[in-house]
Amino acid sequence: MTRKLFTLLLVFVFTLSFTVVGIGANNNENTVTNAVYNNEDEYELTINVEGEGSKDPEEGTHTYEAGEKVTVEASPEEGWYFVEWSGDIESTEEKYTFEMDEDKEITAVFEELVEEQVLWKGHGSEELDNLEDCHLIEYHWVLTPGGNYDVSGAMLHVEYEDGTTDEKVMEAKGTGEGAAHAYVEGPYKPVEGETYAYFDDDRKVSENAILTISDAVCIEEYPEEGELIVSKEVTGDEAEYYEDETFEYTVYHDDNDELGEPVNNLQDVTIEDGEENIHELEFGKYWIIETENHGADEVYYNNEPNGDGYDFQITETETTYTVNIENRFDEVIPPEEGELTVSKEVTGDAAEDYQDRTFEYTVYYDDNGELGNPVNNLQDVNIEDGEENNHDLEFGDYWIVEPETHDADEVTYNNETKEDGYQFEITEDETTYTVNIENRFDEVITVDEPPTRRRPTPPTPDPKLTIEKELLDEQGEEITEDDTEFTVILTGGDFEEDEFTISVDEPKVLGPEDGLELDIEYTIQEKAHEYYEYLEIEPEKMFELTEDENEITLTVVNQHPLLVEPEPPEVEPEPPINITLEKVWELDEEGEIPEEWEVKAYIEDEPVASIDEDKETDTFEIYPGETYRVEEYGIDKEKWEIDGIGEEFMAPDEDHTHTVTNIWEPVEPLVEPEPPVVEPEPEPEVPPLPVTGTSDFLRIGLGMILAGGGLLLKKRKIK
Repeated sequence: MTRKLFTLLLVFVFTLSFTVVGIGANNNENTVTNAVYNNEDEYELTINVEGEGSKDPEEGTHTYEAGEKVTVEASPEEGWYFVEWSGDIESTEEKYTFEMDEDKEITAVFEELVEEQVLWKGHGSEELDNLEDCHLIEYHWVLTPGGNYDVSGAMLHVEYEDGTTDEKVMEAKGTGEGAAHAYVEGPYKPVEGETYAYFDDDRKVSENAILTISDAVCIEEYPEEGELIVSKEVTGDEAEYYEDETFEYTVYHDDNDELGEPVNNLQDVTIEDGEENIHELEFGKYWIIETENHGADEVYYNNEPNGDGYDFQITETETTYTVNIENRFDEVIPPEEGELTVSKEVTGDAAEDYQDRTFEYTVYYDDNGELGNPVNNLQDVNIEDGEENNHDLEFGDYWIVEPETHDADEVTYNNETKEDGYQFEITEDETTYTVNIENRFDEVITVDEPPTRRRPTPPTPDPKLTIEKELLDEQGEEITEDDTEFTVILTGGDFEEDEFTISVDEPKVLGPEDGLELDIEYTIQEKAHEYYEYLEIEPEKMFELTEDENEITLTVVNQHPLLVEPEPPEVEPEPPINITLEKVWELDEEGEIPEEWEVKAYIEDEPVASIDEDKETDTFEIYPGETYRVEEYGIDKEKWEIDGIGEEFMAPDEDHTHTVTNIWEPVEPLVEPEPPVVEPEPEPEVPPLPVTGTSDFLRIGLGMILAGGGLLLKKRKIK
């Protein structure tokens, strides 16, 4: 009996519950839906297609659980565009999500794009009257689509009835019932007759797309300046290595189709890949040159390769100009520095007692196989167990030493035990070097005082002072090569107003051998120069060298007041004059002109004019103040007195006639007198001796001998 009553009670409760749900179904739709979910677990979705395109899910019938969220996506085929979803859902979105609460049937509608010219409808709703009277008008072309499409970045060409053309880049993407815009500023051009528009690439629009002018604004006066847009693009096989680099460019005024002065505030402007800079410029012609290209293989300005820069013009009708600078890299330039990776490992039986401690290491320059000076910012670098530090280092030889080891039983560098540190090298071939420092602890050290730091004592660094010269021209451009000498004065320590000579080509380097010391305050100044104006000393005039900063470079900056020293005025040379050579004869009745004769003029032994019996005059050119010589040939100079030959003559300031005059003046020949005739003296007469006897004969003979001897002596005297 009890069981029967219990069964009847359950039936009653079930019947009452069903009745309440049924009543709710008549008053609340959502309640009906929930009730349906409980009785029907699945619904069907049927997808149809009009036109050419793909669907996700595919075309056909698909089954989903009740209440499930379903996403459908339409993708037009090439040459088609998506219009809408129609049927049990309505949307112009290509991707659409909805809930399956009943059986549904939907259709993806695609329409074909056409390559025909865009239909031009003239002005839009905001047309202005009398646009012909405006110097310029501001407006934008509005391309109204018949569906979804993308013409952003496409160049739209317009050809007017009068044969002129215009072109603009479409700047906005049209979606659905939206529009794409190209913003225009220029003189008014009527849109009528044969005016039509088209794209310069394979962009397509729906066949009912139309083009209108909207929001036209009259500009009664020309603007005073325009806008330069500079964009940067890095391309090439090795572009990824240079995409984070900073490039620089400078804008110059145009000077008769050549580089002029740089534009103020547009010198060495920085830009990176993908960036865009905008500058305001007055109307005129300009040049743009990339001054830092990181050794690019090619540099293009608006797709034109030109290493000498790119010229452009901003005008009243073309107020905006865009220059895209493309750097192409096909080969990676070797880096100038590498990377050191330092890792820490704590091992040994007692390692767990030291794994939370902080260790330290220092990196030193190598000095002929020994520790040199510490590398800046790499002194007492902290590291803990399991950590890894990375440092940029220039190519070269180094040492790494752990001064704080916490009294490890053993310290190894890359598994090598090195008490004095570990030597390594970073090169172009091996730009990355890893050093693992392992500290092994076999026994815990319990001491009240901190462990001893085993730090090598580095040598005291040597001081070094470099004094450089920087010269600027009047535009502020640096002069990179110049041997002009300047005098600087150094005071402090052992220097008592000592003078040193520097130039751009030859800086001055001082060290300890010159008397330079650490921890001494020095002052530097420059003597006034005859031509260059002193500007400043960078970083400052007063300085001090310390162990932490033992090397300092000072730059003394001067500027020339003139870009180019004035050249002395050119002195126009006096024009040459003409000298005419002529011959005059002066003779009496007995004089006779020779049958053959010649007179020649010479300048520096070079004959320049000649007259003879057949040629009466001759002329030659010579500059005033120069000298010339005249000679005569074929003349008997014993019979003529000649004037105007045989010496150096100086040319006068004006044209001149040089006359050679021959005057007849015969000279009687000289007759040498005959020597006087010397009459010989008569020989003395010797009277005859009378002949007597023998003695007389002897006396006579002796007398004759004496007389003959006297005569002989007289003859000899005469000779």
